[in-house]
Amino acid sequence: MQATPSLTIFLSYDRDNDKGEDSKVKQVKKALESAGHRVWQDLTDIKPGVNWPAAIEAALSKSDIVVNVLSKESRESVYVRNETTFALSIGKTVIPFRIDDCKPPFELTNVHYLDASTNFETALHQLLELLATHLVSSSDSSEERQLELDYLERIVAEYAFWQKHYIELKGTIETQYELQTASTDKSVAEESTAFDNIADAISELKQVLILGEPGAGKSTTINNALHSIAERAKADQDAPLPILLTLGTTTDEDIFDQLQSQLGAIPLQPLLDKKRVVLLFDGLNELPPANSQKKLDQINQFVNQATADNTTVVVTCRDSEYVGQLNSPIQRLKIIPLDPLRIYKFVSSQVEDDRGDEMFWRLAGDSARETWQEFSDKVVDNLELFWLENAIPRGFRWTTSSPEWQQWLIKREQILRSASLLAIASNPYLLSLMILLFNQNPGYLVNNRMKLFDAVIDLYFQREGIDQSDKTVELGLSLLSYKALAGDVGTNFPPDFVEQILPKDKLLKARDAKILVYTAEGQYRFAHQLLQEYFAALYLHTEISKSRPADYYWHKDTWWLQKRWDETVILMLGLYKSTTPIVEWLQEANPALAVRCMQESATPTPDETKRKLKEHLQTALTDLRKYPHAAGRAAIGRDLSLLGWDERPGIGALNGIPDISWVFIPDEGVFAFQAITQVIAPYAISRYPITYGQFANFVESGAYLEDKYWAKGGKEWRGERSFPRFGWHHPNWHIDNHPVVGITWYEAMAYCMWLSELLDLDISLPTEYQWEKAARRTDDRLYPYGKTRDNKAMNVEATEIGRTSPVGIFPNGRTADQVEDMLGNVWELCLTDFDNMQNNEVDVDDSKLETIRRTMRGNSWYLERSEAKSTARFRFFQIDYDDYVGFRIVCNNPSALPAFATDER
Repeated sequence: MQATPSLTIFLSYDRDNDKGEDSKVKQVKKALESAGHRVWQDLTDIKPGVNWPAAIEAALSKSDIVVNVLSKESRESVYVRNETTFALSIGKTVIPFRIDDCKPPFELTNVHYLDASTNFETALHQLLELLATHLVSSSDSSEERQLELDYLERIVAEYAFWQKHYIELKGTIETQYELQTASTDKSVAEESTAFDNIADAISELKQVLILGEPGAGKSTTINNALHSIAERAKADQDAPLPILLTLGTTTDEDIFDQLQSQLGAIPLQPLLDKKRVVLLFDGLNELPPANSQKKLDQINQFVNQATADNTTVVVTCRDSEYVGQLNSPIQRLKIIPLDPLRIYKFVSSQVEDDRGDEMFWRLAGDSARETWQEFSDKVVDNLELFWLENAIPRGFRWTTSSPEWQQWLIKREQILRSASLLAIASNPYLLSLMILLFNQNPGYLVNNRMKLFDAVIDLYFQREGIDQSDKTVELGLSLLSYKALAGDVGTNFPPDFVEQILPKDKLLKARDAKILVYTAEGQYRFAHQLLQEYFAALYLHTEISKSRPADYYWHKDTWWLQKRWDETVILMLGLYKSTTPIVEWLQEANPALAVRCMQESATPTPDETKRKLKEHLQTALTDLRKYPHAAGRAAIGRDLSLLGWDERPGIGALNGIPDISWVFIPDEGVFAFQAITQVIAPYAISRYPITYGQFANFVESGAYLEDKYWAKGGKEWRGERSFPRFGWHHPNWHIDNHPVVGITWYEAMAYCMWLSELLDLDISLPTEYQWEKAARRTDDRLYPYGKTRDNKAMNVEATEIGRTSPVGIFPNGRTADQVEDMLGNVWELCLTDFDNMQNNEVDVDDSKLETIRRTMRGNSWYLERSEAKSTARFRFFQIDYDDYVGFRIVCNNPSALPAFATDER
């Protein structure tokens, strides 16, 4: 008896395999129809006059299974391969049925096939058995759909709150640079991509890492996305199901098992196979320390698989705590703080009794309100123009150059950058707390984050009737949060851990006040991580007052990596009138956090405290005793540069002119270069590689665009660009005291030509002979510092800095003449033709962009080819650029220098 047709099968094949009455394709179709299946075939099911590609895509979308009759002919067929690719992209199951000994195409490499090439009948029987299992699954589809609907209804109901309280947040995608070499000719993304609503970015980008400061709206965004995706899945049974995993609540279970537990009775694996899931991982920085690496490895697997499948996966993490834990090409989306217009809209929608306008102008301040009243009366009633634009369109009473408008622009910048109420309100979580308090007491606003939390906790206690004179609940919560941070517990607490600190009655009060939350996993956590850090700050303050040293919290070998106390310390500054006690407390144990305290807290820092910190940081750069780890010194150097405090001679500029520290290299007779002996005329070499701060003079002066400094081939390559192609505006690379990277040989030569004219000197790239003599001198040393390799004396892969570093932080790697960074940090471009070491000539009329290879010397942070030796050489085409290639310069007429830099500045 024939089975009731239940499956629609799309038959994908090449027509050469369907010739003759007994073709393999006809046999497959006949067997499928005899088993009761409906078989869709292009020749019989597409009506005349119908658009062929549209009909194919529609049939694939409606089919249950795709059977691919795999053969040598179908493997080469563009049509068959397009059908397969489309089917896989929409989550259809494709069953390859191989009828000859062909190799499966790339898109089916990882799909198990039925081999009919040796025994056709056996393979046909296996195909029918396999379809029977899908037949059973199909009969259960209505029950499965009901399970899905029940799951989706629960999500929609549970997360409806976030639809009402979601603020549309702006965000920018960090530029993902692709580096160009002559062999690959990759393109480069130059600028960041901005999104007015980062919710749109999730569907557009698919694999996205959302980064933001504490309280920036990461969890709110992901909760809102969960609700929206669930709504779509309710309406469309083929749409993917969202699964949210809050990483701070992860247990010892595998990530897969935890995702499965979110789904309940719905099997996860079939959804993954069909690409019908959207995975949302919230709080990468909250992974429990005890098993964080294991969890991170599993998350990486899901992210990489989603990238391969082009399915959606979203991960959130605190920006300051993300150090590249995801080893996949996931897009990084950074949340931008709320601008005044968004603050206004959110306040207007959330403040009760139509008092939103009043609250906003209380946040903005009387001066801003007075200017707005004048602007709206005399110019235009347009808040967006008033708060967000720098220019006024034509036709208004005020113009862009009007003194009133110019004064407002200065005042607006001060309001948005200061520790004003509006600046605090740019953080969505803190703004929500301010609204909560304002709704209770319309006159109450405070610009101190600790006092803001104080008031919120008082309100929570008041609502639940907790006696505010009884400090035991507050003390218990403070001790709980402090011990969790100090003991690597993280943000998720087992009940026994909590109950050892908080008595049962106090625990219940904290739960009733919505300060502590009891999770579905049977554990406790604070309602927001910032709440936990607030309570920890209270307890940390008492510990510091008892003279607890800072090195108790930051281990000297990893202090620059430890971030768990950062927000707690910055919050705690709200208890002080000056940052001085905490900056001095941190100065040696964690100088980078001392800098953050000074930059990010509303608490003022006296000039004398800044002076002492600056002095300490400058000394710390080369203090191998206190800071033996190069990665720590590199972190200090970055802070020095970002603060504008790195005033060492030879790394920056003076009055727009690069400040080069020259080192004189004398003529000392015969020098052994590789296997050749040479005599080299005296010259001077720059103590450091050329830094961003020094190359910026060339770009910002407009000289970069002046043709007279460029060889013919360089002009052709540069075109109309006014700055280097790689990383010029990227904060991870463009740091003033770091060596400039991503520079082609042509750009380095143009810089030398410009500087020669500017200083009236003969400046060029070094020849290989000059470079190696400066690195080795005349005693045949393999390394600038001696004859034995020392990875701690240079920024190479083994040093584990993982990027360029500030120049001059390896005093143990200097040459005998005090030349710095000659090994590691960046490969350095030379004049010399790599294939002809005797050729150090430059043909300015040369336009052979890809045929001449120049030499690089010195090795880099990225790799250690041939080891990092003073004799190692590598090749680079003249138009190549990369993130581990820079240059230093030489002066070929050192007698023209005002004085030889023979001191040890």
